Amino acid sequence: LAAGDTLNCFQLESPAMRHLLRMLNCTTLDETIAAVALVRPGPAESGMKEAFCRRRRGLEPVSFPHERLRATLAETQGILLYEEDVMRVASALCGLPLAEGETLRRAIAQARGDEEFRFLERGFVAQATRAGITDAEAHAVWRELARFAGYAFCKAHAAGYGQLAWQSAALKCRYPAEWAVGVLNHHAGMYPTWVHVEDLRRGGLGRAPVTFLTPCVLRSGWDTTLELLAAPGHAPRRVRVGLRRVQGLSHATGERIVATRPLASLADFADRVRPTPPELDALILAGALDAIDGPGRTRAAMRLEARVHEAMAHAAPGGTRRKGGSARHRRHRLLARAGPRALQLAFRAHAGFSGRRRGR
Repeated sequence: LAAGDTLNCFQLESPAMRHLLRMLNCTTLDETIAAVALVRPGPAESGMKEAFCRRRRGLEPVSFPHERLRATLAETQGILLYEEDVMRVASALCGLPLAEGETLRRAIAQARGDEEFRFLERGFVAQATRAGITDAEAHAVWRELARFAGYAFCKAHAAGYGQLAWQSAALKCRYPAEWAVGVLNHHAGMYPTWVHVEDLRRGGLGRAPVTFLTPCVLRSGWDTTLELLAAPGHAPRRVRVGLRRVQGLSHATGERIVATRPLASLADFADRVRPTPPELDALILAGALDAIDGPGRTRAAMRLEARVHEAMAHAAPGGTRRKGGSARHRRHRLLARAGPRALQLAFRAHAGFSGRRRGR
């Protein structure tokens, strides 16, 4: 928190909030709750944000608008921070009941035009002077109330958001791999997914870097999951990206991939899963088929095989079944045994044959 390393944490990932956390040197839950309220327009635009940070860090002495407000504003370093502070100030300074203080806060927030503000100001100053406050002191406090009350944040909301934000930062720091799985499966932040992946892959202050593994038709589910390390006694640190992250892959094709395992080869995959050509190309480019034919195959060779298969499927009569399986299945067996050079020659031969037919 103090380092502002809070990307993908609830309520804490905006640039303004991360800068505020560094300014505040935030280390506690109370400071996190205060930061959630400080980043709102009221405190931020009135200069209270900077004053609170300086006072919290001991760089500026704590002062109060009036001595009567010392006990009321001690928790917030002498500044107005929450909506409730407005009614508490009105109660402490003017002797009003808290209910009337809340009515005053609402009136300030809903006031439109200079005439309405002057009317409220006259009533507040008159009430304060009757309670023994000088006219100058009452006007000074009113100015603080007027510029703050319209954009204040309820402390109950700040506490609820701050609690979730604190827990988010704790989970990211202590369980980075598990946190990464949650981010990829339920991402709803203000940044694209790749920003969060790079942040988690890099690691940070007090948190280990996360290892992301590419989608795999043999191991991935539809959602992102944790993959245990082979070495015993080690915590899981690897995150297997789910098939849903392959751009253009439909959910139905993803379900067929999971249901038809194990898969022996690219030809077997194309025959049994029946992905569309764009889906197959996307899976190859994403590395999802790297493990299916062993480490010797390159993605370029797999793309070539997929295109040859598609071209031959269009050229051959479909649905014909003979001894030894369908024509399509026999093509798959031949393609599975073919090397990259053979596939290249086959592709050129097929292209040339098609060209001669078109020429005639």
